[in-house]
Amino acid sequence: MSTSRSDEEESSLWNSDRQEMFRLLSGLDRSLATMYKVAIDLMAELPEPGEERARLSSVGHCVREILNNLPEALNDVEGVPPRGHDDGASSRRLARAVETTLAAASGVGANGGDDEVQSVSIPVSLVEAMAAFASEHQEVAKRVARRDSATVLGWIDPTNPALLPWTAARAFFMGRTHLSLGHTTKTSPLPSDNDVIIHLENIEASLRARLGAFYDTIHSLDDLLAEANQQHAVRSADSR
Repeated sequence: MSTSRSDEEESSLWNSDRQEMFRLLSGLDRSLATMYKVAIDLMAELPEPGEERARLSSVGHCVREILNNLPEALNDVEGVPPRGHDDGASSRRLARAVETTLAAASGVGANGGDDEVQSVSIPVSLVEAMAAFASEHQEVAKRVARRDSATVLGWIDPTNPALLPWTAARAFFMGRTHLSLGHTTKTSPLPSDNDVIIHLENIEASLRARLGAFYDTIHSLDDLLAEANQQHAVRSADSR
């Protein structure tokens, strides 16, 4: 069981700004708001020794789901590309091509017994698989950048410098969604809670401006619609 922070510390995490953020996200999509609540609640708990990595991974998963699904939840920018992934298809194709090449090369592969370095010709199928793999990953990065700009800016401009804090926060959390057991060394410890909160705050700042403007626009449209309906009703009454 995790150790709770003091009431004052927990209250400082669930401050008025975060309560408002939860409200805004709830109006947009309750599942995203719930992911946000889970992430903040996790950060409000001090993990027991040995639970730190799982806690950070869980926070990372929550943030990833929020970031990846916001463009569709907002649904107010034309030309937003679909989520960028191929479910590992290009990776599997490349792995099969490498395996086939190694098996066909004399003295290379699982059954090869020669220790000396050998040169082998590369078949066209392997080159094509490598090109497809590189192209797919480049396209994924481009789609993510375009989707992020639609979320943060309200239009598509992936090179806009205003995206830099958001992009850094995305990289931070995406790199910590998996446990990666055995890969952490003494020179790369887990980030501090303060580091996590700073990146959360950068995401929150962008969303606060974006969602506030989003709902201001929606409310303005509602007002215009109400006014138009009223004018229509007046004209209809006058024409009788």
